[in-house]
Amino acid sequence: MEHFPKFPAESGIGFVYLGKGYGDRYKIGQTDNLEQRLRQHRTTEPAFRYYQTHETHEFKACEQYLLAHFEGRRIQATSETFDISEEDFRQALPSAVLYADALHRGREKWNELRAAESTSVEIDATEEFIEMYSRLKDLCGKIEAFESEADLIKLRLALAIDKNAGIAGLISFKTQHKIDLADRRGLAEILKVERPDLYERFWKLTPSRRFRIK
Repeated sequence: MEHFPKFPAESGIGFVYLGKGYGDRYKIGQTDNLEQRLRQHRTTEPAFRYYQTHETHEFKACEQYLLAHFEGRRIQATSETFDISEEDFRQALPSAVLYADALHRGREKWNELRAAESTSVEIDATEEFIEMYSRLKDLCGKIEAFESEADLIKLRLALAIDKNAGIAGLISFKTQHKIDLADRRGLAEILKVERPDLYERFWKLTPSRRFRIK
């Protein structure tokens, strides 16, 4: 069974912010362009302004951390505003930034390790590793159960949508067209023989390691 760490989507360097317009409810958000995002907010809330901004790696993950931290203080289940103060945000921000920085370092190290050539040696299974392994197996089993349930719900929705474009305001199921290289290996062999210049230019053999749970 093969598993890879499911990091949040990589987002590079950007900003998390605390802002509001009229009233006393704050919005927590993220962007890679503060000026453009401010203009977008002011199309619906002319008085909107930033009260705090912070530049960080993995700004989307940083926002996710803050949203989860303040989930219990969301105005409504579907609302984007929170009943918090500037001081609440200021106190929570260092932990969110630490999380984002750790994620950034972890992603870089993971990519480095996956691309490295492995030795033939396996390290000993310590009690700590055995405990981590057991927890990992338990979590993977729960994840698979949730994914199976999610797949079933997706199937039921797709069957209900049939050949329509989706469910208004909820689900999109529109046709998209893309080029599909059904036989990449066959294409590589043809290029290798008939166009070695293109083969050398575009086809590279790179090492990649698999993280498998036994």
